Amino acid sequence: MKKRKYTYYYVLQCNYGYGWDDVAFEDEHEINEYGTAWQRIKTNAKLYRENTKRPVRIINRRELKSC
Repeated sequence: MKKRKYTYYYVLQCNYGYGWDDVAFEDEHEINEYGTAWQRIKTNAKLYRENTKRPVRIINRRELKSC
C-alpha cells in the first residue's frame, strides 16, 4: 500500500471581524464512534452558527507529512 504524502483536513473557520480564524479541524481519513470527519465538522459548524451568530465556513486543507 502506498503511503500518503499529505495529510488532508476539514477546517472549520469563523470570521470575527478581522479575518478568518481556524476554530476546529478534523482529519479526513479518521473514522470513530462519532461518525466520519465530515459528519463531525458539520455538527461543529452547526453549533458554532447557533452560538456565535458569526459567519462560519468549512475548507479543505492539506499539509505535507513529516518524514
